[in-house]
Amino acid sequence: MEWRNVAPEIPAFKFPADWEVKIIPLGNLDYLPTLKDAVTRATTQFLVRVENEVWISVILDLEEVFGSYGGQPYWEVEEIGGGDESRFDLNDTDGVIQAIQEAKENYFKAKSN
Repeated sequence: MEWRNVAPEIPAFKFPADWEVKIIPLGNLDYLPTLKDAVTRATTQFLVRVENEVWISVILDLEEVFGSYGGQPYWEVEEIGGGDESRFDLNDTDGVIQAIQEAKENYFKAKSN
């Protein structure tokens, strides 16, 4: 699916005020040559800071590059440290935000153990 066709459908996120969010352009991934084609086709990524240099990654996958989702674009939230990822419909911003919050909580629980 071409990003130009999906762009008008991408919803706005209302992040909690204390979150730091960093947008990552995926067009130039020379530092990740094995993932370059896949990640470029995923269209966009943003990171939510947990603390210092610990980030939660959220990817918008338009072409099911990272997994199957019924042929539809979806958001993928990755657990910190390579845990399971969660996938959400394009319009499920509440689900994405909840998954980010849970990933943050899981990180701090693991850190305290």
